[in-house]
Amino acid sequence: MPIAKSNLMNREKAGMPGISIKSAVYLEYMKSRKVQSECKMHKVGRKHTTSRSVVFYWLLTIGYMGIIFFLSSQNNIPLPKLPTNFDKVIHMCAYIPLAYLLYLSLKKSGISKYVFVSALILASIYGITDELHQTFVPGRDASVGDVLADTLGAFLGSFAASIKT
Repeated sequence: MPIAKSNLMNREKAGMPGISIKSAVYLEYMKSRKVQSECKMHKVGRKHTTSRSVVFYWLLTIGYMGIIFFLSSQNNIPLPKLPTNFDKVIHMCAYIPLAYLLYLSLKKSGISKYVFVSALILASIYGITDELHQTFVPGRDASVGDVLADTLGAFLGSFAASIKT
């Protein structure tokens, strides 16, 4: 409390409008609380994430999901002659970044437990829904092998993200 009174006196000497002693004490208390909470956050090792960065990562993730959806809606994607079942490699490679982005989005959102498993499950569920979606696209069909390739890619993406972060 002596700090608040001295600050009040300094403000009055500087020609600043005075505030009540109660207000000055409250302001000093709030300043000290803010410093203490910042110190606690720093000790725990949490990174300050803004809502902008959370939204940014989720928009990236949803945008990438949109790209997958768009490509799976095409009935004739011009590809060069590929070996048999090479489409499984393409499926796997498409779901690595998806799971990676899901992992980062979940982490930025403040989720700290089961992020690896959550990203893996979410990407795998998206792979299943993508295969179901393909049953409605002329010239495309659903395949259990594609779902397995999507899940393998989701596992690799989640794994890579968990090592990186």
